[in-house]
Amino acid sequence: MLVNSAQLAIALGAAGVVCLATGGHPVSPGDHPGSGDVSPPAFAAAALAFFVVNNLLVEAVLVLAAPRGPRPWAGSARGWARVSAMLLGMAPGERPAQA
Repeated sequence: MLVNSAQLAIALGAAGVVCLATGGHPVSPGDHPGSGDVSPPAFAAAALAFFVVNNLLVEAVLVLAAPRGPRPWAGSARGWARVSAMLLGMAPGERPAQA
């Protein structure tokens, strides 16, 4: 569990750095999560950075644990992308304000 927490912290840190580098402005701790000023390109770049770093860390652990050697990355990337797209599709969205 500690390894997974460290993995997510590294991936979130990478996404935050990419978001800042592409013009996103983070919110202060305690503010509403949707109150930051992040443009769609900055958000997309941060999401891509999170996806790549997180999955590379998982793949590194799997390669180190596998007795048969490294697996081809191309097949794994398609599988990870499908799983991530499905999880993103099930993520809760913001509800429109009720009048």
